[in-house]
Amino acid sequence: MDEPKRIKRYRRKGWRMPENTVSITRPGRWGNPFKVGTEHMHNGELKVINGAQSLELHKQWAEAQPPGFFEPLRGKNLACYCDEGKACHGDIILQLANRPREPQPPD
Repeated sequence: MDEPKRIKRYRRKGWRMPENTVSITRPGRWGNPFKVGTEHMHNGELKVINGAQSLELHKQWAEAQPPGFFEPLRGKNLACYCDEGKACHGDIILQLANRPREPQPPD
C-alpha cells in the first residue's frame, strides 16, 4: 500500500476526489479552525495574522486532541485546497494520523 499523502483539491467541473481520500477543508471536522484574519480565544484574545501563525495554532490544537482523534484518517490521503509543496495543516494531520500506535497494555 502507498504511503498516505496530501492531495490538491479542486473546485472545477469533472474533478473527482480519488479513492481512499478524505476532505480536510473548512467547514468540517478536519478543517483548520484558525483562519487568517479571524479572532480566537486562545490565552486571551488572539487575531490570526498570517499562515505561519495559523499553522502553529493548528499544530498546538491538533497535538492537544485526545488519543485516537485522528484515527479515522490513518492510511487515508487528505485533500485540501492548499498548493502542493506549501505548508498546510494537512501535513500536520498526516503526521499525527499515521504515527506509530502506542502499545496497548495487556488485559
